[in-house]
Amino acid sequence: MLKRLCNEKPKQWHRYINALLFAYREVPQESTHFAPFELMYGRTVRGPIHILRKLWTQDIDEPEVKSSYQYVLDLRERLTDTLELAKKQLESSQARQKKHFDKKTKSRCFRPGDKVLVLLPTDTNKLLVQWKGPYDIIKSVGLNDYKVKINGKEKTLHANLLKKYLSRNDETCSTVLDVSSHIRDDLNVPSCVAVVEDYDYDADNDQDNPADGEQGSEDLPEIGTWGQKEDAADVKSSRRH
Repeated sequence: MLKRLCNEKPKQWHRYINALLFAYREVPQESTHFAPFELMYGRTVRGPIHILRKLWTQDIDEPEVKSSYQYVLDLRERLTDTLELAKKQLESSQARQKKHFDKKTKSRCFRPGDKVLVLLPTDTNKLLVQWKGPYDIIKSVGLNDYKVKINGKEKTLHANLLKKYLSRNDETCSTVLDVSSHIRDDLNVPSCVAVVEDYDYDADNDQDNPADGEQGSEDLPEIGTWGQKEDAADVKSSRRH
């Protein structure tokens, strides 16, 4: 919330703290269905908007007169009931949120010695973050926490703040493997490559004698499957252009 409020003027973030805290404590939370102020004091807070609405509508309630003893008893009972309801709502919300979060989550596993990038605040603005690194994984701590060596110091970080670092060589190899895994089994790649390498193409002759270029294209070997014929046609077209 603070990040959104001070997005335009990040250097004046301290001016929004009081208003932000009041708004946070006044509004009922989705998890508990109660406002933090109500759980703390046993009553709803009267903010500026609430007071103005009462004045405009002339709907001013007279406070009920109670003794201090009776007020304390009522407050204790009200707080007990409110906290019990909030606890049940919180447990239900946690189960629902976990189920929703697990649909898109992906497990991250790192080993000692792996190089990772860490999501850290920027040097100029602590409210902004960026991936920095690479840093080395020292060891795992629990299920999702890891000790990472950052600038000579070991810090324990959650896996959500880490992602594996790939050098340029690793990225190139990964791309080649990924492309080769999608090539159809019925496509004879070496045969197609041999056709391109063995054919001696002269651009000048092709421009002067387009018929010769067309005649030369017929010398390409016939390839049996549909996918291979399509690739052979691509080779012919690329040679003409």
